[in-house]
Amino acid sequence: MESGTADREWNSLAEKYTNDGYREGITAGKEAHLQEGFDQGFSETGVPVGRNLGNMRGTAAALLQYLTQTQSHASSDAGPSPQVRADLEEMKFITQRLAELQFRDVAPRDAEAIAHAREHGIEEEEDAGQHLANALGGMKTVDGQTRLKELSDRLHAILTRMGLQ
Repeated sequence: MESGTADREWNSLAEKYTNDGYREGITAGKEAHLQEGFDQGFSETGVPVGRNLGNMRGTAAALLQYLTQTQSHASSDAGPSPQVRADLEEMKFITQRLAELQFRDVAPRDAEAIAHAREHGIEEEEDAGQHLANALGGMKTVDGQTRLKELSDRLHAILTRMGLQ
């Protein structure tokens, strides 16, 4: 009788520790993949997109400051040229719009997140992307990328006109 009880207890303990070990292995695997995914997303998306947005903001802020000083120095003389005034207004607009853009607005869509959304009943790609953007509190990524491109083109036009490009 004792042998049967001991065997049952042994089997019960072995099953418990096997299940616990399995769960711990699954958790460790998920954590490792999560870290891998973060590292990949950070290096392939986060850094390049963030650097581009930051460079544009820095360039726009520097040019805005330059034009502001040019206008104030010109005011004491003959006054700023119409082109300087127009460029200054354009730079105010560009700087303000760049400040409004967030990383989540311009980062490329996450195909895995969209696929996950589809698994939960959101069928259309556009709907899945918009649902994800709404969940993150941002606008449509495509709209943000389009706005960033337009602002970039406007900034480069001023830089080219001023001979700084």
